[in-house]
Amino acid sequence: SKEISKATRGRRDITSLGLSNSGSRLLPKGAVLYTSRAPIGNVSIAENDLTTNQGFKSVIPYLPSMNEYIALYLFATREWVNVGSSGTTFKEISGKKRICSSRTPEADIRQSRSPADRPSLRE
Repeated sequence: SKEISKATRGRRDITSLGLSNSGSRLLPKGAVLYTSRAPIGNVSIAENDLTTNQGFKSVIPYLPSMNEYIALYLFATREWVNVGSSGTTFKEISGKKRICSSRTPEADIRQSRSPADRPSLRE
């Protein structure tokens, strides 16, 4: 599928106390979420502030308008990332090395695209 989903919330919630007593941090709306274990390579864009568990690598674009581009890049390279994953019980990618070890093509943010040329985002 060429679709990138939008995430509004997870299966479970975290309380303010849980957030302050954990290594989790609040990710802003627009963050790109990438599953890094079982399965590897599902991509979503956060529709509101949220947290994830250790099964995600998350990207906060320094240009918020680039989140769709980043999501599409991660989606397009998921098979390559999966080949380099490891694990005995289930495959997983650890750290940022495998995701960031290839050069990310640069998008021309000055070039406008018609809505028909844009990727579809699944609600």
